Amino acid sequence: MSKFRKKGKKGQPPVNTAALPDIVFMLLFFFMVATRPKEKEPTNLDLQIPESAIAIELNKDDDTDYIWAGYPINGGSNALVEVFLDDQLKVDYTSAIGKWKIANKPANKEVFDVATILKIDDDVNMKTVANIKDALSDPKVKGYRIVYSTKNDLNPTDQ
Repeated sequence: MSKFRKKGKKGQPPVNTAALPDIVFMLLFFFMVATRPKEKEPTNLDLQIPESAIAIELNKDDDTDYIWAGYPINGGSNALVEVFLDDQLKVDYTSAIGKWKIANKPANKEVFDVATILKIDDDVNMKTVANIKDALSDPKVKGYRIVYSTKNDLNPTDQ
């Protein structure tokens, strides 16, 4: 007759990691859908955004483009206004705005569905602002949704 012998104690069985890739991909998709990219802001502009008593907020689902206009930080008093489309400096911004808006159009929307947020320094003259607005309202571009960014620090009773 044969004897059955135990060859020592066996350890714990290994942990089953078959569901781990599913969990990782679910977390990845959740964070891809739930987060929004940070807006790119030019670092060499000294923007003093004007104040306003009225606050208008956009929906979180709205697609937006940003245009910054201001004076460079180390430019002095005789510096020219710099205009940034997203985070790229444009010297001839009046002709570049239309191409930029059409190139950045989301695939499932029209250009006029995308809001353009203007972040303009308080000291920039209105001629620059009018040139930007004219370039956006060109019939080829149709960038009619324009939002002016302001600080909402004023109370209506302070005015």
